[in-house]
Amino acid sequence: MSIKRVAVAGLGKIGMFHLSILKNLPDTQIVAISDKMKGTKKMVKGMGFDAPFFDDAGELVRQVKPDALFACVPPAFNRAIAEQCVSHNVALFLEKPMAASLEDARAILNLLPSSGGPSNAVGYMVAFYPTFVHAGKLIKENALGKISRYSASLYLGEDFKKEAGWRQNPRISGGGALSVVGSHLIYLLYSFFGTPVKVQSAVTHLFSEVEDEVQAMLEHPDKLTGEVSVSWSKPGYSEMGFHIIVDGELGSVEVTENTVTVTALDGNSAFPAGRTQLYLWDLPAPKLPGTFVDTGQQGYAAQDFDFVSSVGGAGKPRVTWRDAFEVQRIIDGIYRSAAEPGNWVKL
Repeated sequence: MSIKRVAVAGLGKIGMFHLSILKNLPDTQIVAISDKMKGTKKMVKGMGFDAPFFDDAGELVRQVKPDALFACVPPAFNRAIAEQCVSHNVALFLEKPMAASLEDARAILNLLPSSGGPSNAVGYMVAFYPTFVHAGKLIKENALGKISRYSASLYLGEDFKKEAGWRQNPRISGGGALSVVGSHLIYLLYSFFGTPVKVQSAVTHLFSEVEDEVQAMLEHPDKLTGEVSVSWSKPGYSEMGFHIIVDGELGSVEVTENTVTVTALDGNSAFPAGRTQLYLWDLPAPKLPGTFVDTGQQGYAAQDFDFVSSVGGAGKPRVTWRDAFEVQRIIDGIYRSAAEPGNWVKL
């Protein structure tokens, strides 16, 4: 396997996390780093990273021309970085959400030529959680029969006072709890059920200009309906807590980040009648190179390996820009509906 020359732009918490993973992936060389914050260069040098350092991601791309770039910057800056990367045929991993607006997400997607362009992905690491992978397989293989409804929530206890960072500026973040955190849940629902045809929603502002809580109804073809609840101001959730229940004609599945529980009805040929519960250790682990030591964070290492492995035309990442654009469409519809309380908005 040839060495993949990768770069990282943006060294906040998530950028540093990617940097530590990439440093330990086999056949991967970190060839450049970029961040605008003063003092970051000295910090990463002290951590043992001796790659060239740039204040501007565009300049990094133009001068170094890496095989791939991980852009770990606020969503509003993704479009400019994507323009640079695609024009220089640099594979690009964007941290979620894809953009701060549907307009920018569409512009990013349209950068790709009809021939496909460089490898592209977006950081919905939940696509690699074993429990969600297994639940998605059950749904796709009709183990529950025809699906009639679902309910889904994602809670995090993180915002409990007025803040003034980029996440609280909708022009940079694209929104609050839904965009910054809930987009993970929206991706999962899209991967399970596809894009809904219309949505109805309401948002609650507790501390700032962006929403802290979201309630939404989603309607899909074939009379499938779903309820969604998202909050980043929920006491008791130090980490993201997912809870999805899917009801079908042959039973139901309840999935969290740690368990999958199937309750099967008589006549379900895929499961014995009653309750079957699976834990993380019962499920196949995410694909990682044999020499890699997982950091213990579900999904992150697997998604980075998945993307780096795709660079150079060796397959397609699990979550592409096309997938992330559909997620952005759903997020946009929820925000548009919330701006007109009580109204259903078509996607």
